[in-house]
This record gives sequence, structure tokens and C-alpha cells, in this order.
Amino acid sequence: MDEPFHRSLASLRMIRLLSAAFLFAVVSCAPSPQFEGKEISSLEMRFEGKRTVDEARLRKMMKSQPGTFYSAARLDDDIGTLYLSGLIDDMKFNAKPDGDAVRLIATVEMRPVLAMPFRISGNQAFHLESLMRETGLKKNTPINPQTMEKVRRRLERFYHRQGYPDAKVQLTYSTKDGPQGAPPETDDFHFLIEEREKR
Repeated sequence: MDEPFHRSLASLRMIRLLSAAFLFAVVSCAPSPQFEGKEISSLEMRFEGKRTVDEARLRKMMKSQPGTFYSAARLDDDIGTLYLSGLIDDMKFNAKPDGDAVRLIATVEMRPVLAMPFRISGNQAFHLESLMRETGLKKNTPINPQTMEKVRRRLERFYHRQGYPDAKVQLTYSTKDGPQGAPPETDDFHFLIEEREKR
């Protein structure tokens, strides 16, 4: 029978809205004591939505692994870590007894990936997903040279904050004539990153 204790991002958000005193009570009482401290025999990952990240990459970011011991606090840490990575929208854990151990099932809701109206190359220090978040672009953001120039400066500032003060980001794009009486059309936006040395 599935463990009734349910850990998810939504529950963590609710907990953080509580007072400090009540927070302690919730975190201490929420998990069932029947699994706390028992060895994790296996970890199964299930995905909702199109899988956009390798499972191995997500597993590597998690502290809860087969051979470690079941801890509600550690599960909360794993949910927070994966969410803050920008790779997922939500995550929840359920558990099943497995002899004297416990079998974990992690259900991961993947973050939808927007079709990129531009290319990014030259990045070595940061994954593409991280740079996409830094662009600040939303689904309906107009794509034009003015917007892309703001994105270029935003990416460059991001690198500077991360210890790459000499990093440069170049923006190129192509231009073609629009319909009669309309301004030229632009497309094929490309951000070329020159990271240089970290200081």
C-alpha cells in the first residue's frame, strides 16, 4: 500500500507561508514514522509531460538515493533543489514498503520548453536551460532587434555576476525586406557567448 505521506512543491509552498512555530509542528508530524530512517532500496522516477532532461541528470542532483536512508527533510531538499534548477515544474514522492526497507517513487512534472526564436552558442559554464531563464522572455514577448538587444545585455550582466567580468555576448541576425510599405523583417537571432576566464 502506498505511503500516505505526500511531499510536493505545492505542499512546500504552503508550509513556508506558516509561522515558524507551526512550521516545526508540520514538518515534524507530516511524515509517517514507519518509513523514517529506513534504507531506500530503490528509486523509480515517473515523468508527466514531455521529458526534456535526462533522468540521470535529475538523479545526480538528488540526495535521496538507493542505499541512503529515508528522510522527509531530505525529500523536501530534493524537491526544492530540482525546482530551483529550472528543470521541473513540480515533483512529488510516494513510498512503498519493501521488506525492512522502503521503495521511493518520484513523479516529476516537466517544465514545458518554449520553442526558441533564437540560438545560443559558446556557453560552456552554464547549461542552456539556465541561460534561457536569464533571458526573461515570456511566451508572448515580441521578438525584434530591440528586445534581443535587451536580452544580450541581460546575458552579459549574468555572466559578470557569476564571476566572468570579461565575458562578451554578441548578437547577430538577418534582415530581409518586408511586404510593401512594411518595415524590414528580422529573424535568425543568434547570441554568441565568449566566456573567457572566471575570476
